[in-house]
Amino acid sequence: MIKVTKAVNEDNIVQLININIAALNSSLELQELLSKQILSFLKNFMSNTDISSIFSDEINDFISSASVNLKKINCNISVLNNLIETLNKIKSTLETENFEEVVSKIKQYNKKSGIATDNILKSTSKIQEFIQSMFSLDISQYLSVQGTNNFSKIEEPGNTPEPMQNPVSDFDKTDSSLTENTLIISETNGTVTLPYKMSDIADIMYKFPDKYSSLKEVVLNLYTKPIKDYKYAAIARFREAYKLIIERDHGTKRAAFKLATELFTNYNLHPAIITACKNSNELDVYLSCLEFNELEDFHFFKIVYDVLPVAIAGA
Repeated sequence: MIKVTKAVNEDNIVQLININIAALNSSLELQELLSKQILSFLKNFMSNTDISSIFSDEINDFISSASVNLKKINCNISVLNNLIETLNKIKSTLETENFEEVVSKIKQYNKKSGIATDNILKSTSKIQEFIQSMFSLDISQYLSVQGTNNFSKIEEPGNTPEPMQNPVSDFDKTDSSLTENTLIISETNGTVTLPYKMSDIADIMYKFPDKYSSLKEVVLNLYTKPIKDYKYAAIARFREAYKLIIERDHGTKRAAFKLATELFTNYNLHPAIITACKNSNELDVYLSCLEFNELEDFHFFKIVYDVLPVAIAGA
């Protein structure tokens, strides 16, 4: 906040603005540090934990809280950048506008800044409390025996003809239509059907006639996952991104962790889309289309969402 007093003039207004920008940049650095602390902890935790297993309620709550706090940090960073941008714009108008107009803009900025600063301070206090609790969390019982990443290997449709050990029992084999090259995320059926080609399905049936009696059975066993696998979206994004790099790109763990931590907080990305991508190039194209709101340009596979109806109050 810039205090506008009688002593303020054109000569010292720039200095006051620069002081405020410096203070905002310091706050920005703090937010980035808090984000790094949370992401670093998550990276170390997940790299030494078998996250393909079912987490306890304590760990699920922790991951959920981590995601919420990272979202708060991102919001704070966005607000701080906006305030810095506003001050830079005010400073750039000093030579073109009269001093009274500049002072008026500063007063408007002060109102916005006062509210934003209070919100950021309250939010940061909560975030720091979470980080303190994070480092006191006893994770020893969740560490893998070998102390290294123990992600389960992904079933690659068409390459691994072994059926899932726990197929979705309530999936309707007879009524389900086969839809080629389409990712179907169905809340109604409680399933995720990964993209497939009919030629691959037919080839699997030909090679393993004793295992599969129909094309639909192949789809059910090899290309269908329970939607509950994606219940904790942040965890699922991390897990699926890691698998993508390690198991389909055959990349390094470092590259896998880099992508996994980047996508952990990408709240607009459904984790099943990562599972459906054959490699990181397909995912990069999808992310680019998503960023620029041009999903119609994504042609690797179709994406269909079958969501449950939303209850309307009073209906």
